[in-house]
Amino acid sequence: MTVEKKQEASSGAPSFLVHALFATGRNGEMGNKDGSLPWRTCNNRIRSDLPENIQKQCSDDMVLFKKLTTGNIVIMGYNTYKTFPYPLPNRINIVIDRNTTGGFSGELSESGWNFFPTLETALEASRLFNESSEKEKRGVFIIGGVKLLKEAFDKKVFTGNIYHTTIDADFPEASVIFRS
Repeated sequence: MTVEKKQEASSGAPSFLVHALFATGRNGEMGNKDGSLPWRTCNNRIRSDLPENIQKQCSDDMVLFKKLTTGNIVIMGYNTYKTFPYPLPNRINIVIDRNTTGGFSGELSESGWNFFPTLETALEASRLFNESSEKEKRGVFIIGGVKLLKEAFDKKVFTGNIYHTTIDADFPEASVIFRS
């Protein structure tokens, strides 16, 4: 497993850190047609047919994901959201849903889903939440899918680290490929 951790400058940087956090297979494989990760089963377990060292890489990636995102804000695209049976615990979960209308009401649910129509409105809500909170400022992690990550890279929204785990295996059945 390789984890790239790069600092990328951004123009118009927000007052908090925005990170990318995602994993791909060796060839950029990120997802299957059903939205699942290529290295996980439909019930979100690591595939037992993978070699033991690859299973360990997948497990290590999930440990890193949990460590980095717990207590912070995660932003995901709608298709990524559909793969979760419930909001990720101990995080503020933001979903980009182009069919959502409205803006930031001043509150972000810390136990449910928060829907915004664009990446910009989600980042603005995160900024306002951080500015109004008396608690420690929360980092923002954009966790996928491919469309949202590409948009974020194109718009240069990252002011923090790019955490990209490469699982050292090929997943030919994958239908969603990320090219950076």
